[in-house]
Amino acid sequence: MIDEEHITKYLNRELSEKEAAEVVAWLEEDRTHQDFLFSIKEAHLLARYKTEAAEADTAREWEKLTERLRPAGKPSRRIAAYFPWKHIAAYAAAIALCLFIGWQGNEMYENGVYNNLTQAIETGAGQQVKTTLPDGTSVSLNACSSLSYSPYGWKKQRRVQLKGEAIFDVATNRKKPFIVETAQYEVLVTGTNFNLSAYEEDGRTITTLMRGKVEIRSGVRNELLAELSPGESLVFDNATHEYSIRKLPVQHVYAWSRQEIIFEGNTLQEKHSELARHFGYAFRIAPELQRLTYKATLRDESLTEFMGILARLTPNIRYRISEREKTVEVYLEK
Repeated sequence: MIDEEHITKYLNRELSEKEAAEVVAWLEEDRTHQDFLFSIKEAHLLARYKTEAAEADTAREWEKLTERLRPAGKPSRRIAAYFPWKHIAAYAAAIALCLFIGWQGNEMYENGVYNNLTQAIETGAGQQVKTTLPDGTSVSLNACSSLSYSPYGWKKQRRVQLKGEAIFDVATNRKKPFIVETAQYEVLVTGTNFNLSAYEEDGRTITTLMRGKVEIRSGVRNELLAELSPGESLVFDNATHEYSIRKLPVQHVYAWSRQEIIFEGNTLQEKHSELARHFGYAFRIAPELQRLTYKATLRDESLTEFMGILARLTPNIRYRISEREKTVEVYLEK
């Protein structure tokens, strides 16, 4: 993880070999890291230039320079021949541009503009990704989800925005809480492991705590809704804003991280969104099949294998897979 000490050493050319390798790895992670560090460097060089310029004896330095450039035995007026004015103007413009860029980078950094830049991680259907945030927090992102945060705002606040579902294993820091924003509420922790499901299409936002302790707060009024203990889940209805604390099976909640979908007396209709995210196909369940329940665990089966198992479990069930439309139609044979 790159911190203020790394950046200071980089600017002063004091990085050890190990630290230099860490900085290089960090720069290769994302283009925004490069833009940020190089803008800081430009601002640093500009600041150093201003300091040196203020302390320099300009007249004496120019005199020393002309002495070095003057051909032996020639008067000083011949120096103009070596530096045509159109070249001097071009050099001056280039220097002015570089100084402006450095000044701009410095102003943007000091005024917090970079704190508003965000880094986003997104997954598509059937995709999952694991990432480590600047503070060492590990995040596993489920399919059809997005996680965004400001890599330059971490010095002040550990805050991320989540759409979809993720498991957070938060690095402990009691002085700086870790905050996850969703469309419905915020989860505030100092160090813990929890699953947060915030898919808009599901109609519910659910936080399930594996270990540690979390606070659930209203995003608008910052009102404390609940404090969860390990094994508890807060189930929030997105439409009515009503919520309750329940004991959901933690292993079922975390099943997606093991590439599993667990049917524990569930219907296809109840699981259709989860199946769609897992396979990348929209499921259309006939009304007469929407109340049928199943007990099974889907692991590494392909879509065709899953539908074949379903057909064997349910007499007269039929299905149609459309590769072009990315849909699965499930119906009863008439």
